[in-house]
Amino acid sequence: MTGGVTEVIESNGDGLNALDSPRALAIDSAGNLYVAGRSSNNVFIVTPGGTITQILDASGDGTHALLAPNCLFIDAADTLFVTGALSNNAFRRAPGGTVTQIIDSTGDGATPLTNPRCIALDDNMGDAYVLSGDSEALFRVTAVPEPSYSTGVLTGIVVLSAMTRHRRRSLAL
Repeated sequence: MTGGVTEVIESNGDGLNALDSPRALAIDSAGNLYVAGRSSNNVFIVTPGGTITQILDASGDGTHALLAPNCLFIDAADTLFVTGALSNNAFRRAPGGTVTQIIDSTGDGATPLTNPRCIALDDNMGDAYVLSGDSEALFRVTAVPEPSYSTGVLTGIVVLSAMTRHRRRSLAL
């Protein structure tokens, strides 16, 4: 093996907020690393210079909780998307820091979103796809809202019989 191994973040998180049960990570175009703590209900950003900051916690967007974040995705505009496995929802965090819930436990109204396991975004269309683990459904949230909107428009579901693989720049552990 060439090179070296360096610990980037540990259980003490940013020194104020713990990182417990790291579950997912993603990297944006500037080289910032995002790490989700499933049991600590938070997401940290680690800059290329090594600065660690908690950017999301259990309060989610201030109205809707984020519990057990377990999948992260960064789109081409460096917008962060995160699923909450126990809060049964997903959020969008704009590069400026505004957080918006894009889907909740009601799913599409006919099929609930339960234990979301993965999220991806179609950079060309702006649609988000959220994989629901317990209801075995894939939801498409069309035209994922800008931060000034509260929700997107949810259309259609596909019932799945197997998990799908993750899209670029997204890794769930």
